[in-house]
Amino acid sequence: MTSMTAIMHRIAAKSSLMRLPLSLSRASSVMAAQRMSIATMAVRRPLNMLVVGPPGVGKGTYAKLLLPKLGVVHVSSGDMLRAMAKRGEGDVERIARCLERGEMLDDELMTPLMEERLAQPDVRERGVLLDGYPRNVAQVGILDRMLDVHFVLQLDLRRDIMIAKTVARRVCSGCGKGYNLADINEDGIVMPPILPKTPGVCDDCQGELVSRPDDTEEIAKQRLALYDKVTEPLLHEYRQRGIVHRFELTGGVAEMEQPLTELVLEHTTIK
Repeated sequence: MTSMTAIMHRIAAKSSLMRLPLSLSRASSVMAAQRMSIATMAVRRPLNMLVVGPPGVGKGTYAKLLLPKLGVVHVSSGDMLRAMAKRGEGDVERIARCLERGEMLDDELMTPLMEERLAQPDVRERGVLLDGYPRNVAQVGILDRMLDVHFVLQLDLRRDIMIAKTVARRVCSGCGKGYNLADINEDGIVMPPILPKTPGVCDDCQGELVSRPDDTEEIAKQRLALYDKVTEPLLHEYRQRGIVHRFELTGGVAEMEQPLTELVLEHTTIK
């Protein structure tokens, strides 16, 4: 599919050849309007996509970055389980044990949660960006019965950097906003820390910043091993369908936003 940048170049070239009587400022306005149309009006509806990658790669961060550009609903299995454990809902002991050990919740409990959430009107009308589900090949088949997946974004990052960023992750105990204390600058990979204005205090709600119980080096390594064994094979299934698009992270969020957005819009907008 033609990228947004290529489309704009063709529009500009065509305008030049036809010698339209537009001033430079007016031409810029037209191009800006075209960009907005491509980014906000031409995305297929509903759009169902997955963000897949090893734990600590930043799936939640980049999912939330894409939401306003795609207009879809964000559903994070990890956030759902943490919220349930905090409220004391469901089988709290099993949920807490899975979170603490970096294990997957069995399908007996996970499937009804996903079925209920994905059946909601907002998902059916707008589509969904799924983060953290499915995590194995069996769950791919379960998800197929719930909805059609149109696009799979595979995020990748060097393993030692993922572990460092996982351990340095902080979340607001009030609103859940994420921060990261890790300052990565090695071998061409530059990822500045994401810091609050006041140390330990959330910028948005002034809540306390805390480490998640499962954000330890030991659990991070366990999760990576589990990912390689169980989750990685599901990408093979989606590759056979021709809908997997890999994106390697080599910089911070600010630097990665534009190329990542262009990749996703290139493959999710209507021709």
